[in-house]
Amino acid sequence: MTRKIIYTTLTIIWMIVIFIFSSMNSQESNDKSKKTIKKAVIKTTQISEKIGLVDNNNSSEKDIKNVDKTINKKVNELNYPLRKCAHATEYVVLAILIIFTINAYTNKNYSIRKILLVILICFLYSLTDEYHQSFVPGRTSLFTDCLIDTTGSIIACVIYSVVKKIKDNFYKKKHRILV
Repeated sequence: MTRKIIYTTLTIIWMIVIFIFSSMNSQESNDKSKKTIKKAVIKTTQISEKIGLVDNNNSSEKDIKNVDKTINKKVNELNYPLRKCAHATEYVVLAILIIFTINAYTNKNYSIRKILLVILICFLYSLTDEYHQSFVPGRTSLFTDCLIDTTGSIIACVIYSVVKKIKDNFYKKKHRILV
């Protein structure tokens, strides 16, 4: 009973998190993405300098301005793909939570019907999420984003299926050895 409550609660919380992300206006959402990328680029540069991949000894003010321009250019280039990866990642997490929730309410046996149900739930939630975004200032509602979200859930289901198969095979081998 405890697992049912925990997994159901976590799934609902994650759906709320997705809803909150979708509620951000385009400027706020875009700024958060760019800020995240900029931090990653700066950190990567610092690590590269620290381990000697990049020479940082002869930094003039002109070099620093060029680096800043380069960072801003990279941030703009990486923003779109990062946002699409974020879409898929949100639904990877959602699919895993839904799998655990379904397993808490049913037997834990693998079935293609369960996997298809998870993908269908994620797809339907993605449709409602995109519809919700159509009411948020500056945001768009794109079916391609639903496809990206659903792809994330498919990736999660494939990973789950592979891990489950490996785990089941390992258990069967271990059980045969013990008998």
